[in-house]
Amino acid sequence: AVVSTQSTGRMLRPRCQTNLRKVEDTTILTGVVKNFLMNLNDPVLSSALSDEFKSAAEKGNANHLYSTISKLPHENRHTLAFLIIHLQKVAESEHCKMPRSNIARVFAPTLVASIA
Repeated sequence: AVVSTQSTGRMLRPRCQTNLRKVEDTTILTGVVKNFLMNLNDPVLSSALSDEFKSAAEKGNANHLYSTISKLPHENRHTLAFLIIHLQKVAESEHCKMPRSNIARVFAPTLVASIA
C-alpha cells in the first residue's frame, strides 16, 4: 500500500485551516505534491514492478504498460489516476507555461523507484 489509512488520516488532518484556493504561488503546491510523493515508503509505481515498468517503457508497448498498472495495489492505481488527471488539467490551464513533456520530467522521478 502507498500509505496506510491511519497515517493518511493523520497527514490530512490540518493543524491549521488552509484555503488552498488562496495560495497564489503554484510552485508551493507543486512542491507539496512532489514532497508527498517522494516521501512514500514505496513509490506510486511500485518498486516490486519496476522491471516490468522499465520493460514496457523501453518497448513502447501500451498494452504491457496497462497490464503492469493493473498489477499495482489499489491505492497506487488510484493515486496514479488522480495525479494524471490533475496534471492533465494543469497542462491544459491557461496559466501553465510548461509543455507536457516538462511536466512529465518534473514528476516522473517522484513516481518511480530508482532502477540501478
